[in-house]
Amino acid sequence: NKILVACPLTKREVGEIPKDWLKKAKNKEQATSEIYEAITRFTNHTNTKELSKKLSSILNKETNVELIGKGNYAKVYKISIEGAMPTCLKIFPASINTSNNPYHGRNCETQLGLFLNQHSRDFVKMHFGKVCDFKRRDGFLVTQFLDENIKPIETRIIDDKSYHFEYFDNHNNNYIQEKIIDFGGVGITKLSSFPSYFNFF
Repeated sequence: NKILVACPLTKREVGEIPKDWLKKAKNKEQATSEIYEAITRFTNHTNTKELSKKLSSILNKETNVELIGKGNYAKVYKISIEGAMPTCLKIFPASINTSNNPYHGRNCETQLGLFLNQHSRDFVKMHFGKVCDFKRRDGFLVTQFLDENIKPIETRIIDDKSYHFEYFDNHNNNYIQEKIIDFGGVGITKLSSFPSYFNFF
């Protein structure tokens, strides 16, 4: 939040759009930009038919977006794209204020997902998303969609020994094939720190 407030022109798009989304795109760089724009607009209007039509046009592939779940802080949509692995889009309704919650919401979960994928094998693969500061409402993230028949993507770990993770939202609905599918509610402790001191990302 401090970085984005101090440097408002900082690039907020993070991660990588799945390669199988872009196979039929005429211009991959332009398509990437248009995907972010389309999902950013969707965080406001949540019209699944409109997003499905827009993504189909950008990707030159049949695309379907459907609501599959909702919680206290977010709504989750399944994105099914012709010839691509299904994904989950998580958005955070503008009406919900999460600025005072260090564990949940648009201001922390996208960057938590990226960090956790680099430091733990316990979480679902996050592909891409958009970070935002407390004044904005357009943060979102896209992860692999999992059910009992889809093999989880194993993330590339750069360091799994320097941090301890504590999951405060630990219930069965947040696990599929032993992978945690929700980045909200995760506390991170740097092990070189004093044990009682927590750094929350």
